[in-house]
Amino acid sequence: MKKMKDLPLSAKTVQDRTAKMSSYVTHMQVEDIQLVSALSLAIDESCDIKDTAQGTLFVSILAKALCHRQFKDFLVEIDSQFSDLLLHNKVRFLSRGNVLQRFALCLTEIKTFLNEKSIDHPELEEHKWLQKLNFMLDTTMKLNALNLKLQGKGNPAYALLEEVVCFEKKLLLFVEDTESSKLLHFKNLKQYRDETNATIDTNYFSIALKT
Repeated sequence: MKKMKDLPLSAKTVQDRTAKMSSYVTHMQVEDIQLVSALSLAIDESCDIKDTAQGTLFVSILAKALCHRQFKDFLVEIDSQFSDLLLHNKVRFLSRGNVLQRFALCLTEIKTFLNEKSIDHPELEEHKWLQKLNFMLDTTMKLNALNLKLQGKGNPAYALLEEVVCFEKKLLLFVEDTESSKLLHFKNLKQYRDETNATIDTNYFSIALKT
């Protein structure tokens, strides 16, 4: 809740965030390149208006492409309703919730595929981890809904502030919902509990919502 109160709403927020993300991406690219065992470079040269040669260096990186293609083929083979995992979204601020949702929907297929490849990820069978996954899915979708309301041109500052204040009040409702174990506002977590009869650590999720 404190983090929601500290949510920046200034006009420079998007600009500052873009600059920070750009710096982080550059840092991660350098780290990834330093870890590879081999490099393939492509250089494109052209001349500017002063006939001075300008060179552009391209570095293309794709991790575990073969495994990804095999997983896509596996989804087709078992006639899954999905043809692939959702790895990104055209609208950046919606990506996290949508990617998590697709991952959760494909979880059975993912576990089957990993077992066939003898790839061990025991957390995919752990109740605590799966509870956190479903809780995260529910909360990120709620944040997506808030983000949508904060987007667009012409929204006055007071209207944006009202949306944030309203969401803060909803957080109190969400805390009560988890503490009562009803989970009326956490449909994925509730569905997981109903299907598995798992004991939900409501105290953990209540604390997570308060911080």
